[in-house]
Amino acid sequence: MIADPEQMIITAKHVVENNELLRVLKRDGTHVELGTEPILFGPDGVDLAAIRTAIPVGIEPMRIELRDQGVVDLEPVMVLGYPPIAGHEPALIPVNAQATAGVPAYGRARSSLILQRMTTPGFSGGPVLDRRGMVIGVIREEGGLDRGANQTVFVFGTPAHYLGEVLNPPGVGL
Repeated sequence: MIADPEQMIITAKHVVENNELLRVLKRDGTHVELGTEPILFGPDGVDLAAIRTAIPVGIEPMRIELRDQGVVDLEPVMVLGYPPIAGHEPALIPVNAQATAGVPAYGRARSSLILQRMTTPGFSGGPVLDRRGMVIGVIREEGGLDRGANQTVFVFGTPAHYLGEVLNPPGVGL
């Protein structure tokens, strides 16, 4: 959850696209009241989604870094996610990593955060936090040379500055 530029939940587009959002739960199991507005999805190549909602009392929203150069190469970061753990209820798991910023994707006009191997499935849509506690990106996918051996070499994230394209799509008046 973030409060600025507006109150909303930010996640990866592939987590909610083509799915019905039934509920969002707080850690204590109570429901978060969701707004009636449709979920906002990033354009092609931007794996971000925004769900407008009021921030419940007692929840401290995360701050988001909207500048294009919000991360320094090899910066220590923390990633939060809900990986499935056999025999356990879903739990928020923090993992430390290092991020490389602004790496251009082949044949694309977009860049990615690249994090060294540190997550498992279940981190998609989770925030990448810098040492200031600012959200600098959202986990998009695992990848790398050993994918066939069921070992992730790198994890890719969508930089947070692309949120501007979700909230203010090109060609849409403000």
